Amino acid sequence: MTIRSKHLDVVNSLLMETLQELVFVEPSAKEGIVCRQTKQPNAWLETAYSLPEQVVDMNGFQIPLSEIFANLPDE
Repeated sequence: MTIRSKHLDVVNSLLMETLQELVFVEPSAKEGIVCRQTKQPNAWLETAYSLPEQVVDMNGFQIPLSEIFANLPDE
C-alpha cells in the first residue's frame, strides 16, 4: 500500500471542520503529502513531495524535503 492510498482512508474518515491541513510522511520512501481542506465540504487539495529539493509548504512554514529526512539513519 502506498502513502497515497494510506492517507486517503485517514482523510476520508476525518470529519473535523476546523482541520485545515494534514501532513503525511513516509520515511522509508522519503516522501510526503500535504492535504489542504478547500472551501468545498469534504474536498481536499493534495500536494505530493518526492524530490529532495522540493520545498514543503505547511500552512506558511516552508522546509526542503531533504531537511525533513536529513537525520534518518541509513537503511
